[in-house]
Parts: sequence; structure tokens; C-alpha cells
Amino acid sequence: AEYMGNSGLSLEQVTNGLTSIAKFHASTYCYKKFTNINFDELYENILSGFVENYGEVSRFIEFNMISILNDLRIMESDLIPFIERIRPNLAKLYWKLTKGVGENVFLIHGDLWGNN
Repeated sequence: AEYMGNSGLSLEQVTNGLTSIAKFHASTYCYKKFTNINFDELYENILSGFVENYGEVSRFIEFNMISILNDLRIMESDLIPFIERIRPNLAKLYWKLTKGVGENVFLIHGDLWGNN
């Protein structure tokens, strides 16, 4: 089965890519927890400071929502109404869930690599 029309990745390729990224994030997150390593102190992290500024988060999410909707329209996807429904409040929800008291409520990027 083709994904995104006749050009682009197959569903199997997309699944394999996302699975690999998820395993990488999970393993580096666990490594960080067990060793108490602080990636931000050791390396320049692409997301350093990113989640500290709501305006940047909001702009980043809006950019992604526009890109997602454009791709979904090309695909004539039935997900468009869902994305349009969550779009107005997504940045606020993201901010609330990632800026919880103490530990973040949800793991977004618990590792070194933030640009995927």
C-alpha cells in the first residue's frame, strides 16, 4: 500500500521509521534516567530552551498543523476535520502537559536528539 499517493514512503517504511525513532527515544530516555546524565549540559540540544518559551512552542505547533493539513488535503484524508478541531487549542494543551509540576506529565523528547 502506498502512503501519501504514488510518491513518498510506503506504510511499511513509515512504520519502520517511526518504530526506530521511538526505540531510540525510549532507550536514551532510560539511559538518562538510570545514569542521571544531563544531555543539555553535555551537548547543544536543538530543543534547549524551546519548551521554556510558549510563543515559540505555539508558532512551532501552528507551522506543523499547517503542514499536516496541507498534506492531508493532498491525500483527501478523513482526518482533516479532527486536525482542524484540535488545532486551536493544541499549543495550550501541549504547553500544559509538558510544563507539569516537577517531572513533565508526558515524555516528548527525553533524549539528546530533538529534531525528529
